[in-house]
Amino acid sequence: MTTRFIDEPQTISIMHIREERIRQDKKWGVQNHADLRWLPILVEEVGELAKALNEGTMTGGELTQVAAVALAWMECHERNRKASVDLPKVSPPDAPSGCRS
Repeated sequence: MTTRFIDEPQTISIMHIREERIRQDKKWGVQNHADLRWLPILVEEVGELAKALNEGTMTGGELTQVAAVALAWMECHERNRKASVDLPKVSPPDAPSGCRS
């Protein structure tokens, strides 16, 4: 097993993504969108990255924002998954007469 150091690209990249997530949460608060709302948000960030790449002005900042939005979506997904697991189990009502299960 190899030892990882703070100056490794993966560690530094993750630190930048985490800093961007903190900045996003401070700016907009915790975001709990439906999956169909997250996709256009992420695609917008990818579009900004593509534009910067085409214009020759791309920096690591655009990549960080794409990764941070994807992480925010994953965080939302995890919050929703946990909330559904924590819901009390309720038995469905009996089916009305004439209905078959």
